[in-house]
Amino acid sequence: MSEVKGMINWNFYRVIKSNEISQLEKDIQFKLPEDYKSFVSTQGLCEPESDMEDYEIGIEVNNDFFQLSYFYDPDDIKQQLKLISEEEAKLKGKLVPFAIDSGDNWYAFFKKDIQTKIIFIPYGTHLSYIIEGKNFYPIASSFTEFINNLKEFRI
Repeated sequence: MSEVKGMINWNFYRVIKSNEISQLEKDIQFKLPEDYKSFVSTQGLCEPESDMEDYEIGIEVNNDFFQLSYFYDPDDIKQQLKLISEEEAKLKGKLVPFAIDSGDNWYAFFKKDIQTKIIFIPYGTHLSYIIEGKNFYPIASSFTEFINNLKEFRI
């Protein structure tokens, strides 16, 4: 496992207004978690950055490190959902990618039954596997937990 380092620095670049969030929820037919909405409407969209050259920001799951590049803006989310709906209509209203890493892997909200959790989806995953409960990693039960679990890792 990589060495873990302390606090995360963020580059905040755009606050999402509440009317944008409401419109996004309406457009995607998905109620976004309250802690996510609060974060993007007060702090804003952001990119994590390390203050050290050999470090990346990310999350550890099953002894693997998954880097976080940036959070999607509402238009990016809609574009990703358009791709999903073309590939797997059964996921409409159940899966919402909200961030990405440098390898085009997704961080996404995934609604199963009435619970929404955060999952990591490796690039190239056939979306039907997600419906079957395969080829993704549950990484947090809330957006707040996800943010709190991010760390700097030596690469």
